[in-house]
Amino acid sequence: MMNRRQFLGSTAAALLATNAYGDQIDDVYSHAIVIDSLSIETWDAEGFAAARRSGYTAIQTSLNNTNFAVAMRDLDAWRVRFEESPDRLIRCEKGTDIRRAKAEGKLAVVLGFQNGTIIESDIANLNRLYTAGTRCIQLTYNSRNLLGDGCTERTNAGLSDFGIEAVERMNELGIIVDLSHCGDQTSADGIAFSRRAPCFTHTMCQAVYFHPRAKSDALLRAMANR
Repeated sequence: MMNRRQFLGSTAAALLATNAYGDQIDDVYSHAIVIDSLSIETWDAEGFAAARRSGYTAIQTSLNNTNFAVAMRDLDAWRVRFEESPDRLIRCEKGTDIRRAKAEGKLAVVLGFQNGTIIESDIANLNRLYTAGTRCIQLTYNSRNLLGDGCTERTNAGLSDFGIEAVERMNELGIIVDLSHCGDQTSADGIAFSRRAPCFTHTMCQAVYFHPRAKSDALLRAMANR
């Protein structure tokens, strides 16, 4: 038996040891599906080259979430990017697109946002966001919005009625419910009310490293059980 700190230390040592086995690692990457679930990249020639070197099969974006209009503008910019680079990019609309990207040596891109502010106050906006390619929305960022409380909000009120309605519609459409920056109760509510498995696309274990965005063991277990 070992505690978390001992486990992390032994894991780090093992990773350092693998530096001597670069060819084996490359071989693993050549067969594995590797997904970066929060990737912010520059899409010039250098950015494309870096994506290829990374070995990624798929990424999830973090598009501008100022409001609905700005979100649609960013989604349209990606539509153009997909049209201009069909030899390198695949707009990921379903799980099989990731396997297709691996088979064709391309990068699957999941279009996602880190704040439910893009829905504004109209659930119908989710329909338009989905049609434009959105497949993942984080319900809240750090502060409170119309859906619920974020992880740095003074209160811990959880999802609002509007937030639950948004989760239900996201489930119906096929948009992933992301709870990464949500407050504890909002995270718990998202896990409880989502009929499809939600996710933490980027977080950390609170017991190992304390951070407002870190998740407790109870939340991590609840998510894993889904």
